[in-house]
Amino acid sequence: MKVERIRHFAALFETYLNSPRAEISLHLPDVVSNWQAHFDTDPLSLLESYDKSLKSRFSNALWEGSYHSAKSVMKLLIEKDKYFMSDSFRDLMDESKEPVLRIRRFGEHCEEVFQSIAPNQKN
Repeated sequence: MKVERIRHFAALFETYLNSPRAEISLHLPDVVSNWQAHFDTDPLSLLESYDKSLKSRFSNALWEGSYHSAKSVMKLLIEKDKYFMSDSFRDLMDESKEPVLRIRRFGEHCEEVFQSIAPNQKN
């Protein structure tokens, strides 16, 4: 009985691993652990820690590759005002506040710094 159940779940797991859904989720532990290991909101090291936290053998394609990538734009914002962006990241990660409000506020903060770089641009 137990052997049959083990074989049954092993077969289900094998099917899952061969599915497109598994390919999407296999990178998550690596990306999350890399972020947790490297990200620091200290203004003096924010740019370097942000850059390191998004380096991953799985996710480089998501963040690298062009001057207009999400990572490169965020790095510009950090370079422009590292203290303000440090506070913005701290606020974004403050779990005592409502997630929707944190995300909205972070977007507004990013837009504010972006406008100081390119005042005539709209996102």
